Parts: sequence; structure tokens; C-alpha cells
Amino acid sequence: MTKHIHQGTTATGEAVTVETGWERGRQCFFVTLYAGQEVRYDSDVDLRFFPVGMTLGDVITVLGGFGLTLPGSVHTALQRDQATDAAPYILRHPAA
Repeated sequence: MTKHIHQGTTATGEAVTVETGWERGRQCFFVTLYAGQEVRYDSDVDLRFFPVGMTLGDVITVLGGFGLTLPGSVHTALQRDQATDAAPYILRHPAA
């Protein structure tokens, strides 16, 4: 899986780390939000996206629900990851 990491601030002012990426095996996207070491959201346990996984639109919608946006560099990278069925890598991006 690919993993794209960036920092953000939720609508409630909480600083979070956003991890999102492309899962080759499941052919879908994922997103996990952390506040420090605590998981605030994990798409792998969100029944709306199990077992089929998330689309890129789902990622954007979930982040929007927290008052977060997807940085343009992450959006572009995720589109590329899906189109090329990218091999695993990790990339940090500037904050949104």
C-alpha cells in the first residue's frame, strides 16, 4: 500500500496526523486520523466502507466531516497511485 502523511487541524481545533493511501490488495483507498498516538478515525473499521473500501471521493468526504481538506499534492498522488496500482511507498506532504 502507499501511504501519504500530512498534518491538519480539525474543525474543533484538534491537531491531527492524516494518513491516506492506496491499498493494492483491496483496490481501494484508506484514511486514518491520529491525535498524538490516539486513533480518531480509521476507515478499516468504518462499516460504511467494509468490505468494499473507499473511493477517492469517500476520502474527501470523510476528511470534510472533520473540517479537513486533502492537499492538492496528496490528491494528485492518490490519483496516480490508483492509476498505476502503485507499489508500496511512504511520502510526507506539507500541511493542508
